[in-house]
Amino acid sequence: MFRKRSAAGGISTRPSWERARVSTRTRGARHGREHEGWLDGTAAGLDAAHVRWWAFDGPDDVTNGLCLCAIHHKLFDKGVLGLTPERTIAVSRKFASRSPAAGHMVLSLAGRPLREPQRGLDPVDGGHIDRHTRQVFRAPARH
Repeated sequence: MFRKRSAAGGISTRPSWERARVSTRTRGARHGREHEGWLDGTAAGLDAAHVRWWAFDGPDDVTNGLCLCAIHHKLFDKGVLGLTPERTIAVSRKFASRSPAAGHMVLSLAGRPLREPQRGLDPVDGGHIDRHTRQVFRAPARH
């Protein structure tokens, strides 16, 4: 069981099996580009990331999802990575790497275009991108 904010603003409890009604791996693979991460083309350790968090009434569908490697998923959820309205990758200026490899893994993404979804799938909804930018991303972005 976990706690979830309801549309009315209160806290409700929903069983964990309900949240898992669509497996993360399946949802992410459906929305990725031939089983590659949307940011860097990584083909291993992929996660399905909600742009507008499911726990805060984000829909559980492909227009609210990104296929990311586990590290980029964590950074996206922490607000280190974000998306611009033009669907390019934003990197927070508040990010500080502790190694050259980590720095390259994140900083090299700044300004790169988001990979397109597989043919026939809808892109991420702009409203979800805007909400992530306003509520999660740690502005300002690097240029």
